[in-house]
Amino acid sequence: MSHWVQADWDADAGVWVSSSSIPGLVVEAATLREFVENADALATELLVENEGFRGEVQTELRVQGPLEHTII
Repeated sequence: MSHWVQADWDADAGVWVSSSSIPGLVVEAATLREFVENADALATELLVENEGFRGEVQTELRVQGPLEHTII
């Protein structure tokens, strides 16, 4: 099964917010680097605990936002 997490820039709030195929995953972060770190950790935790995944979990990251906010 393939899973994805999308980072969308919320210009009004000045943060990255998530949408995802992983139930329960909600991430909000001021930088894309922080978003990626948090999303990776939470995605793995949720998939292991709720879906029974074992070992390495592959998750596709999608990014939607202005170029100046996408540099990690």
